[in-house]
Amino acid sequence: MRRKDADLRKTALYGAVVALCFLYTGSAYMSQFYRLMGSCDGNLLDIITSGLNYALQALGILLFCVCLKAWPRITGDRRAFIAALLIGIPFMLVMQLAGSKSLIIGAGCVFHVLIGVYFGFYLTLFAAHVPADHSAVTYGAAYAFGSVG
Repeated sequence: MRRKDADLRKTALYGAVVALCFLYTGSAYMSQFYRLMGSCDGNLLDIITSGLNYALQALGILLFCVCLKAWPRITGDRRAFIAALLIGIPFMLVMQLAGSKSLIIGAGCVFHVLIGVYFGFYLTLFAAHVPADHSAVTYGAAYAFGSVG
C-alpha cells in the first residue's frame, strides 16, 4: 500500500509541476498577445503569436534535445530546470512592462525558446516519474488547469 501512496504523491507532484508551467508560460504568452494587440495589425499579430512563437518553442525543444545528447544527466537535474524557469522571469517582465513593440517581441522571442526548453524538462521528468496508467489523465488535468488559469 505504501508503494501506491508514493506513486500517487509523485503523480500529483509532477502533475502540479506541469500545471504550474502551463500557467506560467500561458500567462506570459497571453500577456504578450494582449500587449501587442494595440500596436500590430491582425495579420502581424497572427504571424507572431501563431507562427513565430511556436517555431521558437520548437527551437527550444531542439535545444533541449541537443543539451540532452551532450549532457544526459540534465534531464533529471531539478536545479537546471529551476534555473531555466528563473532565467525566463526577466523576459516575461519585459513582455508585460515594456512600452516598445520591439522590446515586447524581442523578449517574447527569447521567452518562447525557453518555453520549448521548459517543455523538454517537464515532459522528461513527467515521463520518468508518473506511472503510465495515470499519465494521460494527469497531463490532461494539468493542461486544463494551466489553460483555464
